[in-house]
Amino acid sequence: MTTLQQKRLAKLEESQRRRDVCWDLDRLFAQAGTSRAAILAQHGTLWAFRDWLDAQDGRGWADRKNKQ
Repeated sequence: MTTLQQKRLAKLEESQRRRDVCWDLDRLFAQAGTSRAAILAQHGTLWAFRDWLDAQDGRGWADRKNKQ
């Protein structure tokens, strides 16, 4: 396989991983009775939603990451 083909394959695989994550996220939002569009409308970004969830939990995302 040429280098160009390898780069294209890597890009395709990364794109597939992103789609899988988005599909899982949409499924989890549906189970929670909401949607990604509703979350984005309320919080603006998924990062802002994550930060809001952390504030509700009382612990920050960085705190949990550092404890791992």
